[in-house]
Amino acid sequence: EGKTTTLDCIAGFTKPDHGRIEINGKAVFDSATGLDMPLNKRNVGYVFQEYTLFPHLSVWGNIAYGLKPSHPKTSPTEAAVIWEMLRLLRLEGLEQQYPSRLSGGQKQRVAIARTLINRPQILLMDEPFSALDSAVREKLRQDLVKIQRRFNVTTVYVTHDMKEAFILGDKIAVLNNGQVEQIGDRREVFFGPKTRNVARFVGTKNIFDGQVTFLDSQADVMMIRNNKFEVEANYHPLKVKDRVIFCIRPEEVMVAGSRKENLLQSRVVGVMPQGSFFRLYLQIGRDGDYDFTMDILRHVYAKMNLEIGKQVTVSLPRDAIHVIT
Repeated sequence: EGKTTTLDCIAGFTKPDHGRIEINGKAVFDSATGLDMPLNKRNVGYVFQEYTLFPHLSVWGNIAYGLKPSHPKTSPTEAAVIWEMLRLLRLEGLEQQYPSRLSGGQKQRVAIARTLINRPQILLMDEPFSALDSAVREKLRQDLVKIQRRFNVTTVYVTHDMKEAFILGDKIAVLNNGQVEQIGDRREVFFGPKTRNVARFVGTKNIFDGQVTFLDSQADVMMIRNNKFEVEANYHPLKVKDRVIFCIRPEEVMVAGSRKENLLQSRVVGVMPQGSFFRLYLQIGRDGDYDFTMDILRHVYAKMNLEIGKQVTVSLPRDAIHVIT
């Protein structure tokens, strides 16, 4: 909630109640001064989830429509720009086709080309790939990275896909109920979530409530206990008996071998193939459904034969435990 509204405010489709919006350091909206620059003056490109192509125009016509009206017909210079877009977005050979003959991925590439042809100051994208299958989405992400390098255009990209956010985002903002819960570079957000909601969004499946039981700033260590186990984590300036949230990503949970940190005896109660790896659901004791998840590579899973019912000792590396205070 609030993500599309944010894009609409930047573009000028929606007027904010109050605040200030700048694009490349220039104000386009300021409630304090009454400034509200018309959307056609903001030089903003907007790519929607729906392709919004003109069905009566060819690929060439749709892209050319995005050009600012300067000539009654397409000039040689403008034609060269259109050909560049066709090449960049892998649309060569399709220039005379109409939208009804295009795949979903091709339609979205035409929409992107039409938006970029005027070199916008900022590119807004509202879940542009969500309606496409995974293979097409992956290729379009590569196209978008290439476009970023070519045009160096600031892009605000809305997505619910954690993987997409990590691949594309230099800076990521997580919104919840219209509020920014966290903003930072991809490593800060994915490996240092500041709230339970952000931790869930970035795929930190193992999230626990706990209480601090021991602190030692000199040794850079603290102990946290929940209702089933106790772990050692890096020191945080807290007090004994403080309530905290602590979490660890599934890929950071290790089968105990040479690792001796935070060893836990567990039992496999569920297995879910995930392509190149397996997700194991592990239980401590006999109570409840499962207590945490572990991602393990296929060959390791096969070698250790970790089927349902198997007992396994796991390690929760101290450096991988993130504490949310």
